[in-house]
Amino acid sequence: MIRFLSSTILYLILLHNHISLICALEESDTKMNDSLLMEVRDMQAELTIIRQDIHAHPEMTMEEQRTSALVASKLKEWGLTVTEGIGRFGVVGTLTSIKPGNRSIGLRADMDALQLIEKNNVSYVSTKLGTMHACGHDGHTAMLLGAAK
Repeated sequence: MIRFLSSTILYLILLHNHISLICALEESDTKMNDSLLMEVRDMQAELTIIRQDIHAHPEMTMEEQRTSALVASKLKEWGLTVTEGIGRFGVVGTLTSIKPGNRSIGLRADMDALQLIEKNNVSYVSTKLGTMHACGHDGHTAMLLGAAK
């Protein structure tokens, strides 16, 4: 459980801030943490592509059909049990622990966009005039997918 939480925190820090991580590690943890950092770096390109795809295809509240399908598809691909259609387009990915017990952790993110005209000049600019991800929900969704992976 601690390793999963540590990896989740590292994924979120790396993806949210787009910076290199500097970890104060005990000498005995070096190999495990080097391996974990390699995993995070390997995922960064894939999760950046996912975030940019979500950003380019924004959907308003209660219209997130494409985004929820993308999220569900990735969660299934990565071996999670997926429940779809929660409140219409909500998605829940469940990762079952191999250890017995009744502890759990919940992570959530919003997927909806805002009714704004995007004036950014990036390759993944909104393709839907008058709708854009201006509040970071594209990034939040990608970060949670990283935590799930």
